[in-house]
Amino acid sequence: MDNIEIIKLDISIQEQQDPRFKVVEFHGEFDSYSLQNVREKILTLVESLPQDILVFHFGNLHFVNSESISFMLQIQELLQNHKKKLVIVQARPNVKDVLKVIGLFDSIPYFANLLDFIHSL
Repeated sequence: MDNIEIIKLDISIQEQQDPRFKVVEFHGEFDSYSLQNVREKILTLVESLPQDILVFHFGNLHFVNSESISFMLQIQELLQNHKKKLVIVQARPNVKDVLKVIGLFDSIPYFANLLDFIHSL
């Protein structure tokens, strides 16, 4: 009998000393299955976000697909409607390549790491 491994996605919301942004760290795979598990948590965060910038930290994210990318664009639009923005930091090379090829970084700023983002403020 074959074992089937289900990779899940965990997110953690990091409180920052800087009041201008909040960081959401992603761990695992961001696909249609895992999106079902985190969608409401992220949407609730976006709707109640007091900071001007939401940072998606992808340092431990191993995979994205079209549904998760579409969701990121939806989040970006929701934030823009409230005069806020989404930023992505520290994507793993395979994730960064996918996001770059599809042009996501044309609408969502990308920084190599959190420190580079902080220095850009």
